[in-house]
Amino acid sequence: AMSKSAVKISSDLLSNPLCEQEPSFLEMVTAFDTAMKRMDSFNQEKISIIQAIIINGDIL
Repeated sequence: AMSKSAVKISSDLLSNPLCEQEPSFLEMVTAFDTAMKRMDSFNQEKISIIQAIIINGDIL
C-alpha cells in the first residue's frame, strides 16, 4: 500500500504546474516518479513470489 501511495504522490507531482515552469523540478520529479514505479513493481513481484510459495509450496 505504501508503494501505491508513493506512485500516486509522484504522479500528482508530475501534474503540478511548477513542472512546466521549472525544468529542474520536472527532472527531479520525473526521476522520483521512475523510482517509485520501480519500487512498486519490485514489491508486486515479491508479493507474487510469496503467494506462489504459499499456494504451491515452491517458487515459480
